[in-house]
Amino acid sequence: MIRQIAQYYGVVAIPSIRKSHANNVPVMGGVAISLVLFFSFLLVFKLLYLSLGSFTLLTIGLVDDLKGLKPMIKLFFQILVAFFVVCESSSLLITSMDGLFGKNNCPPSG
Repeated sequence: MIRQIAQYYGVVAIPSIRKSHANNVPVMGGVAISLVLFFSFLLVFKLLYLSLGSFTLLTIGLVDDLKGLKPMIKLFFQILVAFFVVCESSSLLITSMDGLFGKNNCPPSG
């Protein structure tokens, strides 16, 4: 259904040097998946901050698809959302970084 809506309104990726497709492709395919995840996080798992963060990233992605955003702006919002989710969510606890930045185990905060 979302694919038909995207085609009807012309929300498509037009082939260019940066794209790997040869024809116009609807760019709203992730919207249905994102909405399902958003409501699952919110209603089933009761993860409010993760739900808000995923919805914010969906919105940024849609704006990027429709208007085009600079990569640094998208990166800024991704970092901002990640920071918000980690800092505000009491149900989220990071215990290991798996070697990222040379950090393996994270001491408990308190």
